Amino acid sequence: AKIAELITTCHTKVTENLEYQVSSLKIDENQSDPEYYHKAIKYLENYQDSPACKNLKAIAYSCLASIAEHDGANEAALAYYAKAIDANSHLPKIYEELGQLLFNKGEYAKAIDCYKVVNNEFSIEECFKAWLKQDKRNPDIKLKQAEYFESIGLFEKAKTYYHNAFSLSHDE
Repeated sequence: AKIAELITTCHTKVTENLEYQVSSLKIDENQSDPEYYHKAIKYLENYQDSPACKNLKAIAYSCLASIAEHDGANEAALAYYAKAIDANSHLPKIYEELGQLLFNKGEYAKAIDCYKVVNNEFSIEECFKAWLKQDKRNPDIKLKQAEYFESIGLFEKAKTYYHNAFSLSHDE
């Protein structure tokens, strides 16, 4: 009975120590080998309730997304960013990088949504400018601008854009 108790105590201590060691990992964000990040994620998956492990897993997925994006695999990059956000939705860097990827793909509405999360007004303006270059008379763009200005409390400016959207719309 005493040996069984000692084994149980030892197992508990070893498990706690292993979780501590895994949650204390430092993810090297400059690695170019995807296998490095996949291996880290494999270890981190063992401790899904640990906030530190969730954070590290989000970073690893973000790095995989950057590698995929660099290799021109934008769909894979989007999937990795989604996994990064699932792991930890509170890392601004992920939203910035995802917003940039979507901006480069010309998916301005989605990019704006990412930039809104981190309150990046400059990038939001750039998205609207690029989007309007495609179609200056699109009421949906003006409506999205109105909604954005309303969300940040610029109600008079939002009102102007709502009027612009209405005047361009053919929906009676």
